[in-house]
Amino acid sequence: MVQPESGLSSAVADLTAEVAALHADRARRSLLDLACGVLMAQLSLSPAEATDHLLRLAVSTGLSATDLAADIVNAAGGPEAGREPGPGALAEAVPAAEARRARRGTTAVLTSDTATAAASALLEGGLRRLGVESVYLWRRTETDCLELAGQSGATPMEAAHWRWVPPETAGPLHRALAVGLPAWFPEGPGAEGRLPGPRAEAARGLVPLHRGGQNVGLALVVWPSARDLGAEVRATVAALCGPAGQVLDRGDYGPGPAPRLTAVLADLVLPAMLVSVALPAGDREAAGFGRAHRVDYLNPAAVRALGPLPAPAGRPVAQLFPDVYEELVGLLARANATDAPQYAPVLPAAPANARPPKAGAAAEHTMAEVRVLP
Repeated sequence: MVQPESGLSSAVADLTAEVAALHADRARRSLLDLACGVLMAQLSLSPAEATDHLLRLAVSTGLSATDLAADIVNAAGGPEAGREPGPGALAEAVPAAEARRARRGTTAVLTSDTATAAASALLEGGLRRLGVESVYLWRRTETDCLELAGQSGATPMEAAHWRWVPPETAGPLHRALAVGLPAWFPEGPGAEGRLPGPRAEAARGLVPLHRGGQNVGLALVVWPSARDLGAEVRATVAALCGPAGQVLDRGDYGPGPAPRLTAVLADLVLPAMLVSVALPAGDREAAGFGRAHRVDYLNPAAVRALGPLPAPAGRPVAQLFPDVYEELVGLLARANATDAPQYAPVLPAAPANARPPKAGAAAEHTMAEVRVLP
């Protein structure tokens, strides 16, 4: 599955990159607004004066406006009583550069549209640098059950297994929720009880999430193996995860694809994906262009074949495969209607009167040996 250069696919890729850039710019502007608000309160400045003062300070210090804004916001906060240092005390616990990165990461979390996007922002915006391989975010329900609101880096099977954690389990998750303080397991939870993660001895950290003075959920970060969790690492993790309490109710994590099937597809060497059909085949007017067919899961081989496309799962087929959309949807519709497998040797199909390619010439198709199984 090789993506050739085409006008439509290039346009889709450019628009996707533009949307990602807009999300990053929204987080940057939010951080600048926070810093300007601090300057307005401390120096009795108007919004325009605070913005001008911030820019002049950035020039005089040699820092970017974003880095200076992070320093200002970090310096304005303070540790919460009775808890480990939060974002406000981060600047005192870790080097300035790391504190700035953490502040940018927390701002990206706060501007995320969903809890799943917030988990991804946590992992890519700071936790990955600390060696973390996966992040889980649970919201606390009215019955004290923990419901998985978002995750990043976990396998579908693992996420499905830990989607609901009732209070009767009385494991480390609910103990941390009840105490309201972070819990750290440098060599895994051991006798404390089970926690998500591929290896029992891997290091983990649990951070209670607060909103309005109440515990509203939990964040779990998982390392690939045992490791020392020093004060700097703990402060950074707590600072990054703290704001996630504000976004636990954004969006819906949803049931997700069948975990057993995704586990099988994940082990395949060839690209494979799961596509859901939201409306009966052919109902394009009601569905809108490409909205009836959504890619719910792509195995690692398919993600690599698509290239640098952020968050491909959950997108319509038309966005991921614009140059073969009509033919691919035709295969999907026939498989859905007939309940029988469909096959195409190549997509897009060569015209009937096309000349065979010369020996040694590269094939000009997006997909080969396409099989659709209902």
